Amino acid sequence: MAGVIAKSLSSKYNIQSYPSIVYIAPNTNGTIGTFFDRNPRNYESLKKWILDSMGEEEISGVTIPLSKEEQ
Repeated sequence: MAGVIAKSLSSKYNIQSYPSIVYIAPNTNGTIGTFFDRNPRNYESLKKWILDSMGEEEISGVTIPLSKEEQ
C-alpha cells in the first residue's frame, strides 16, 4: 500500500528522482508546490529556499539551524 501512495504522490508532484524536495503550502489541499531546484545544492541554498517558500507562514516550534558561518 505504501508503494502505491508513494507512486501516486510522485506522479502528482512530478517527482522524477531521489532526493527531491517539495514544499506544499498550508491550507492549499496539496495543490500548490514549489520544488527545490537551486544550485549550488547546499545547506545555504536549501535554507534560503525554505524561507522564501514559507513567505510569511510561521510554524510554531520550528527553528532552522544556523550554518557554520552564522554560529
